[in-house]
Amino acid sequence: VYPCNFCSFMAHSISDKNMQFTYLDMEILICCLWIRQCVVLQYWRKQKEKAMGAIGEQFGEKAEKKVGEEVVELLNDIADAVIEGKINSGMLDIGNGMKAKIAVTAKGLVKVEKTVTEKGTKEV
Repeated sequence: VYPCNFCSFMAHSISDKNMQFTYLDMEILICCLWIRQCVVLQYWRKQKEKAMGAIGEQFGEKAEKKVGEEVVELLNDIADAVIEGKINSGMLDIGNGMKAKIAVTAKGLVKVEKTVTEKGTKEV
């Protein structure tokens, strides 16, 4: 009997005992997902989908000022790391006065923030 790394669901392994630990983890996770018990992983997936949607709205195809595809992919990677708890927040200076910040709020929601700074100077 082995626990799922995400939700601690206990599953029986029918594989060889000499199997590497990472493969065993994956087998337990697949077993756990197969019976749809891994609530933690499902929650992470929903958060990632929502974060990707927010990034697409603010920086991707739906945005007024679009940024490059590589920047959107980088923001998606930052969102993944924030959601998985690898980092607390991530900030990216895109250039031309545009910045992006991705963090998790106290309520556990993913916050995608876009800041645009416009500076105007006039000499008379």
